[in-house]
Amino acid sequence: MQPIRQIHEDAPEFIPVPEGLRNHRVEIILWPLDPASTETDERLTDYERVKVDRIEIPSRDERHFRR
Repeated sequence: MQPIRQIHEDAPEFIPVPEGLRNHRVEIILWPLDPASTETDERLTDYERVKVDRIEIPSRDERHFRR
């Protein structure tokens, strides 16, 4: 069975499953081709950002100091 790849310029509300793929194990991937139109990308970058005044990185000796 051959995979089907479709690009929709204006995504429909529902995407029909071809008859030959119904009742089979399938993988469906929805990948936005226009990153500017997604709001989730902005929320993820805000989540990953850390707002601090200063970053202190100890030296290697300080990190591995044993008492």
